[in-house]
Amino acid sequence: MTPYDEQLVAHMKLREHHMKRRQVTTNKIFRLQKRVKQVTTLVGTLASTVILMAILIYSPLDVDHRLQGLPRVDVLIFVGLLIIMSFIMHKLTECGTMKRFFKRQSAKIRRRYSGELHAGRRWIQFYYKGRDIGPLIPRILYYIDSEHEFESVDATIEHIDQTVGRLQKAGVEKFQRYARLTNQVILSLIRSDGKPSSGLMRFVKVPDRPNVWLMASAPDTPKIAELTNSAVAIFTPPTRDGATISSNNVSIVQAPYHLEAVTDLFRDQVHGYLDGMSEEDLATEIVFELTIHSAKLDTWTDHSLAVLDEKGYL
Repeated sequence: MTPYDEQLVAHMKLREHHMKRRQVTTNKIFRLQKRVKQVTTLVGTLASTVILMAILIYSPLDVDHRLQGLPRVDVLIFVGLLIIMSFIMHKLTECGTMKRFFKRQSAKIRRRYSGELHAGRRWIQFYYKGRDIGPLIPRILYYIDSEHEFESVDATIEHIDQTVGRLQKAGVEKFQRYARLTNQVILSLIRSDGKPSSGLMRFVKVPDRPNVWLMASAPDTPKIAELTNSAVAIFTPPTRDGATISSNNVSIVQAPYHLEAVTDLFRDQVHGYLDGMSEEDLATEIVFELTIHSAKLDTWTDHSLAVLDEKGYL
């Protein structure tokens, strides 16, 4: 192995070390979020059970005195109340107020560790000869460092590429899973005057075409010419778990139909999007078909490439 390859492999190992640290931090966040819910549920169950038990014992109805003849009646009542209140508390955690409380606590925990997660983002992508080989690094290290099958990084990458196969569609399920988490996408393009432009748009997924998103726009906006006559890059805002989809390997065309043809998709996937629109608006609203050929899928700890059709192997 050449000195350059040795240095490159050492850098890859450093990258994997930082990725593992990010994984540890992410696991810690998930554990703390789960613990908050468990402790809150437990404390609520015990407190409500004790309060109900006290009300029962010191009730003006003198229930405790009437049931003294039964063996261990207080224990039986307490256990029964505990089971009932545990069930009620678990149901309450799914209600609006409790859900908002847990969301606030989860947000506090994420903010506490956000510095560590964001600091490690620079290690997610790993470029070699103009190509992001971040998703391949674990396999590269396996072949070079563990199995000692290859003596160069280039030979290892070539072997991995041949193993994958050009027509294999990789990562489609993961792409669909990430896409289900959002309905917002940031479109970046170059306008006709040469200035960069970015905008946030709502989109819907097409059930039988996993790599096609639909977006709607008013018919008299300059956005139509900009989108159809320019190269476009996309980026979805991060979710609570840091999941994002980004790509510059996309194509966008104006659909041969209008919004009225896909109202069901927009009504189901983007709540309130159609509110206030008249039938005339639906009949004239322009629809764009955004086809994503390949995309980078990132979370706080994972970085992978989804190849969604044959044009993704460019």
